[in-house]
Amino acid sequence: MGRWAYKRGDTFNLGGDASLLVDGVEETFSGVTIAAWIAPDGGQGTPSGAAFAQIAGAWLDQPNGLYELLVAKENTVAWPLGKAVMDVEFTWPDGRRVTTPTLPFTIVERVTHAT
Repeated sequence: MGRWAYKRGDTFNLGGDASLLVDGVEETFSGVTIAAWIAPDGGQGTPSGAAFAQIAGAWLDQPNGLYELLVAKENTVAWPLGKAVMDVEFTWPDGRRVTTPTLPFTIVERVTHAT
């Protein structure tokens, strides 16, 4: 099982605190867009196929690097059960891209309530 489990059919909500040092200076996130992709886990935290979800991130506090990834529960009902991986990518207006380490997790069925 991945580091954490997500219940299919629930709202997917994941936030983070992004920081990036370039030559020892903290990078600003002005104008930066956030996107994430979720794909089946092919083992060792690597994708085994095409992404089944693409998520546009939103800034909660852009100057301090706080962001959120949010997917409504109606849009997660068809996500496949099993191991999955996710990458979050930050793109600057000048085209530079920085991607987080791959995050493994497991998608499980909801057992205590109907979908």
